[in-house]
Amino acid sequence: MTLSATIRRTVTKWLLWRAHKAIRREFPDLVEIDRQREARRKAHKKGVADLDRRARSIIHAGLAGRKAGG
Repeated sequence: MTLSATIRRTVTKWLLWRAHKAIRREFPDLVEIDRQREARRKAHKKGVADLDRRARSIIHAGLAGRKAGG
């Protein structure tokens, strides 16, 4: 991998990390959903898709400018 590709990849990952943190600050319910999702994935339990749908609805409601019922 070239140096420019390495730099581009590093900067992109850092920007995505920052955006992730900003979204979680704006929508604190997503932090709890992330915890539940990780626990379910680790235990190989069902329900991760439901959590994904719930998180998606919270973000969509926020983007539409209304309060989410998460």
